[in-house]
Amino acid sequence: MVEINPPEINRRRMLSITATTVAGLAVGALASSGPAQAAPGLCDLPGTGSAGPELCGPLGSSVCGHVGDSGKHYALWEGVQDATPIYPAPNERVVVFGGIKMDPWQRKPNPTPPPPAPPPPQPPGDADQGYAIRGGQKGQTRDFDNLFIPLQRISGIECDRIWKKTTINYWKWAYAEAVKKAGHVTALGINSVAARHENQLHIHLSQLQTSAANHLAAAQQAGHIATTPQGWASVTKVDLLGNGKEYRVLHVPDLETNIFALLRDHIALSNQAMATQMLVVTPSPQGGFYVINSQHDMPHGTGECDALLYYS
Repeated sequence: MVEINPPEINRRRMLSITATTVAGLAVGALASSGPAQAAPGLCDLPGTGSAGPELCGPLGSSVCGHVGDSGKHYALWEGVQDATPIYPAPNERVVVFGGIKMDPWQRKPNPTPPPPAPPPPQPPGDADQGYAIRGGQKGQTRDFDNLFIPLQRISGIECDRIWKKTTINYWKWAYAEAVKKAGHVTALGINSVAARHENQLHIHLSQLQTSAANHLAAAQQAGHIATTPQGWASVTKVDLLGNGKEYRVLHVPDLETNIFALLRDHIALSNQAMATQMLVVTPSPQGGFYVINSQHDMPHGTGECDALLYYS
């Protein structure tokens, strides 16, 4: 693939031209989004996060970021804001959603598409619904070190758009991309605000550490995995790596329910508390998925997902 992205190409014009190339993909459930709550600074958090003050800002109306953001910690956003399916660089691929329904498990369009859904509410000039795939190590794609990046301007796990149904179901589509690499235990991960380096939402597409998989099996046997979202917060925490860091684990039957919404409603309980959370999603050998969560401000907790992932 030739990586070119001519500056004279207008992204909105190109999207209209390339609409037919992406028909067969769908917009997820959409609803109106309310204003985010005001809150303390995002990085007034315990833990060993890598973010500096230039990355951390106050939670409030600008919590999701602005389309004009650029500079340090915004390389991922700068890499997707003008990318198109025809001109994806610096990404490997770009997917933009049209009006024909397609489930990510399918490989061809639904022959009887429903009427087109209305566009999602988003600030003027914001990016279109869709996502980019690129490599995690200096942009070089590998089997299990890739990134799923929304085309919308979304700062990260603290942005309320991701649990208010104004976006596509990122976990479902990220998993559909990850399973294209077969032969290993797939795992998807997202860091807390203080543990990330980039200020644009990105889900790591990787594989689960063998130690974590073994500890999950033991936790399942011991009954230390919640089977309902209501029991997630009170379930016995488990050490998945033998290093003293503890995690809450929930089993879900599928990825049809928004995982971010489950986290907000049953663990974080407030908009500002979402900033401290990390998530890892991995398939269960018994079917369904394990949703693994921890947070900086929990005893023996962590806001980092990377320790559970094995990049290769």
